[in-house]
Amino acid sequence: MFCHSMEPQEFVSQVTGVPSNKVNVRVKRMGGAFGGKESRSVQLAAILAVAAKKEWRPMRCMLNRDEDMMTSGQRHPVQCRWKVGVSLDGKLLALEADVYDNGGYSQDMSGAVMDRCCTHLENCYEIPHVLIRGHCCKTHTHSNTAFRGFGGPQAMFIAESYMSAVAEGLNIPIDELRFKNLYKVGEHTPFLQKIDEDWHIPMMMEQVRKEVDYDNRRAAIEKFNSEHKWRKRGISMIPTKFGLSFATALHLNQATASVKIFADGSILLHHGGTE
Repeated sequence: MFCHSMEPQEFVSQVTGVPSNKVNVRVKRMGGAFGGKESRSVQLAAILAVAAKKEWRPMRCMLNRDEDMMTSGQRHPVQCRWKVGVSLDGKLLALEADVYDNGGYSQDMSGAVMDRCCTHLENCYEIPHVLIRGHCCKTHTHSNTAFRGFGGPQAMFIAESYMSAVAEGLNIPIDELRFKNLYKVGEHTPFLQKIDEDWHIPMMMEQVRKEVDYDNRRAAIEKFNSEHKWRKRGISMIPTKFGLSFATALHLNQATASVKIFADGSILLHHGGTE
């Protein structure tokens, strides 16, 4: 359910009046990608802690999937209203966008999700002039929260939406448009991060294109679609970039690990991350 064990520790301490160093938080091994893994455990932990203190006995609550999704929040729905400027040969020139996320009844992680959404709205494409405005919207639903991707998937979906619109408007093959606008080493993102020599997306795209025989497969699919009215096939090759760790809180980009190498060659690894 959660990975941020300090939050339930601190909130349980507040609602029970017990010093936080007396609150022991234990987390079982996590899996899946249903979200709520950072802060949404607090509500249930606090309720159970109050009940446990009142009755002086252990308390336990297990939500089924429906109850969990209705109460602990989901991925932020995002709406984007954008304008994009492009040259006749398909080079992206400008992007203006207003991004809205549905935060639900409380702020929770909505601000941080919006931050990441805004920094991924151009995906892997160089756009010289960008103006992005993010809006966190308070609504009458449950509080939406941290999910795998944390705003990045929504932003990249939006990016590929306007790329598709440009390709259709200019009658340019979408793959040609993508390759034409990929970042190059030395260019900068809208948030002024320099693309350095570790930028391997163009090389990887070319390698995948050759290894999977992409061009011939696409031609075969287009032929199939032209011959079949109701049955259609599709193929696409889409680049993605995703920021690592905490972009604006560098002090959080740290962890500990213990590695033990035994005489039989086996290795035991303990680490302080969540993956």
